[in-house]
Amino acid sequence: MTAVPDLVGPVAGDPAGARELRADIRHWRRGRVSTSWLEAAQDAYVAVFATLMIGAMAGNVVLHLRRMAVDECVAAACRTGRATAPWLAVPVVLALVVAAARLVGPVSVTPAVASWVLPAPTDRAAVLRPRLVTAVAAATVSAALVSGLAAAVAGVPVAVTASLAVGTAALAGGAVGFCAWAQARHEGVSRAAGGSLAGLAWLVLVFLAVGRVPPPPSPSTGVWTAALVAVTAASILALVGGWRALAVVPGRSVATAGALAPSLSGALAAMDLALIWDVLHARRWRSRGWVRPLRGRWRGPLALAERDLARLRRKPSLLVTPAAALVVPYVGATLGGQRVVVFLAAMTGFVACLGLFSGIRVLRRTSILERCLPLQPAEAGLAAIAVPMLVVLAWGLAVAPALHGVPSGLAGLVAGLAATTACVRWMVARPPDYRMPLVSSPGGAIPPALIGALFRGLDVILLTTGPLLLVPTENGALVSLLVGGLTLSVLLSRRP
Repeated sequence: MTAVPDLVGPVAGDPAGARELRADIRHWRRGRVSTSWLEAAQDAYVAVFATLMIGAMAGNVVLHLRRMAVDECVAAACRTGRATAPWLAVPVVLALVVAAARLVGPVSVTPAVASWVLPAPTDRAAVLRPRLVTAVAAATVSAALVSGLAAAVAGVPVAVTASLAVGTAALAGGAVGFCAWAQARHEGVSRAAGGSLAGLAWLVLVFLAVGRVPPPPSPSTGVWTAALVAVTAASILALVGGWRALAVVPGRSVATAGALAPSLSGALAAMDLALIWDVLHARRWRSRGWVRPLRGRWRGPLALAERDLARLRRKPSLLVTPAAALVVPYVGATLGGQRVVVFLAAMTGFVACLGLFSGIRVLRRTSILERCLPLQPAEAGLAAIAVPMLVVLAWGLAVAPALHGVPSGLAGLVAGLAATTACVRWMVARPPDYRMPLVSSPGGAIPPALIGALFRGLDVILLTTGPLLLVPTENGALVSLLVGGLTLSVLLSRRP
């Protein structure tokens, strides 16, 4: 007779607790482990060694940048940008923390836990608390590092740098707790908080663009002590609210965020940023649930352009990001960027206007759909980007006054055309071809296409703006327009 194995868990008939469920899962995993202690020790050694080495390198870089900021930053424009860095870093970091927290939950579980553990008659808060603690720890450490780096580069005193890093870390932890409360109660509140923080960062950029720079952080100990006490108290209240709200977090919310992690990790492993875009875009529209169908009225290539107009009517916020990004080239001009502002404007337009080109992404990634259209690839592609291209070209003309040292009118068209070409290049690029011979690298053998995937879009910006940067005249601008037009036509003529 076979002996009955001992099970780790509660007695039959008793309600299962979170600790017993985790013990059962741990028992199941340990019984099927395939990694030896030697392999685990080797992995731990590599991780610790890499962390220490990268940390030492990063510390050396920060010290070097701080020395350069203090000793070599003597121009008025350079001092202006340096004084603004601490004030700009805090709202930007907090806005990114809120955005990341909303993307991953901030409380999420794996699909297995969502289907096995959460439906069990147990305390849901006990299952979700470790996830919240992990999210808060990651946010506080990241916020402290980034804000401390910005303050160190700005050349502020060490005590002020430490206080700013601690205060930003406390605010980041409180922001995660607030997002956890909003995840359970009302997710729109966290969206409004993230928009408010982004608006605050934008106001700092506006003040910098017009030359009104806030004073550097004061080294007064009393001021920083009072600020830290207030920030810590507010963060503790937010964390307590998020901690108590875990018991009523909807299971669908934590399961959706957890299901997103495998897709993102797979896209990151392939270094396919466009695939990450597809994953996030699909998640957004699935969460919307439904849209009002619109019957098309135009025919031929104009029907594709009509789809972009309908998309803008459904989501006018797509134009908010390009409008807000107009301030970035003017900030670059205020800081003395000279002709390099053309490249900065093209990069800003590429990042800010990328969401307008989702139509060409759908058309080229579903090749069967494009082959069914009675249009040539170039004709269909041009119709799919007609509306976004007009918006980006108008955006380029709007930043033309900031492009000093070059023919501003033509330079604005160059910046807009370069941003358009970069967006199309990023959207229509084919996925990596793993059938090609691998290339040796320090990280192992990788497909050649993965090397250029990280620089996709930047390459055509350099190609388009290069003639104008080298020859800042009307002839250089005309050559840049010609190169950009030829590059765009080649990208649109490629068959899917």
